[in-house]
Amino acid sequence: MEIIATNQYYEIRFDAKKNRAYLRGTGFWTTEIAQQYIADTIKYLRLVKPGFTIVSDVRELLTQKQEVQAIIEQSQKLGMASGLFKAASVVPKDFITEFQLDTMSQNTNAPKGKFASVIDAEIWLDNELVIK
Repeated sequence: MEIIATNQYYEIRFDAKKNRAYLRGTGFWTTEIAQQYIADTIKYLRLVKPGFTIVSDVRELLTQKQEVQAIIEQSQKLGMASGLFKAASVVPKDFITEFQLDTMSQNTNAPKGKFASVIDAEIWLDNELVIK
């Protein structure tokens, strides 16, 4: 597995064998952090093949400012344009943050499922790929 980016706010890893990105977000982001996230998103999207999947662990992410939400939505649109098949989101502990993330996915038409653990998210994606 290749580490694309890691810092105190997020981590991005990519598993070429599974054609799967692993995203982990924590805390409250500034617009500068969100812009760096876009730059790092572009790095991993250069590695994916159409039909790729994402496990997004956002349990520790906090509710974000609207400016940051817009930038995160931009990253989701880039993923969709790069051939995202499905994303599995490990839901945040905070209901308001979960609602915000659901809104972002609806705004970008990103296909996602919601789960309580990374293991459950992985199993769902693996099963969805078999059905595909």
